[in-house]
Amino acid sequence: MPKTVSEFLTMMDERLWFRMIVCFLPPLVFVKLSGYADEGAFLGKASTAVLLLGVALYVFWPRLRGWGAPVDEDDAGDMEAEDIAPAAAGGSVNVSGRVQVELLTELRGLCQESDRESDRLIAMEIEVNPQLSYVEATRSAVNRKRILAK
Repeated sequence: MPKTVSEFLTMMDERLWFRMIVCFLPPLVFVKLSGYADEGAFLGKASTAVLLLGVALYVFWPRLRGWGAPVDEDDAGDMEAEDIAPAAAGGSVNVSGRVQVELLTELRGLCQESDRESDRLIAMEIEVNPQLSYVEATRSAVNRKRILAK
């Protein structure tokens, strides 16, 4: 079981079965228990609403996570202006290979292990927000790893 909120959110991103359990199990238990109550009209509607909320959470989870990755104020000051501009533009922008290599090197340094971990983090960022370019996904993975490292 995850010990922190960031581990919980990471498990929700990475493991489909975990997201299904979190989104569907509590509403299904509530629906089952509301069936035993005498006042079935109100509890039935409430349990149906909770179940629909769980389904919506499951379906729209990638969009909810893509709305905004938390950005720490200290980390924002460390980035150069050329690193911030492409992320703010939101479109596909030409970024020099030097910046891409520096970001990837920094991410691999933060992971402190093989290249597979950093590649997995980049792939997870792209799964959460498919509109990201490779550089933007790498930048987002670096920012997320910095936050988790603190």
